[in-house]
Amino acid sequence: GRAKEEAESIDGPKIQSVDSWYDEPKFIAYWAHQIKQTREKLNTTERENHVVVFLAHSLPERILQVGDPYPEQLEKTAALIAAKADVK
Repeated sequence: GRAKEEAESIDGPKIQSVDSWYDEPKFIAYWAHQIKQTREKLNTTERENHVVVFLAHSLPERILQVGDPYPEQLEKTAALIAAKADVK
């Protein structure tokens, strides 16, 4: 994008963009680990009665209308993390 073009025009830092990381194994592993650590701190009653909620920012309707993959990627990310964290 514009930042990369500007950096190149002034012989500045090289900018490398990440197109997609929603299923990056280390990203999934990190969040699964965080969930597991949190769940280990729960008492027996909490452990038997808790839920894990995955949240994300919303997108403008016009972005969704052009077929942005974010909603599907979010679902995949949540499923991968849940599986790795043994969330049922």
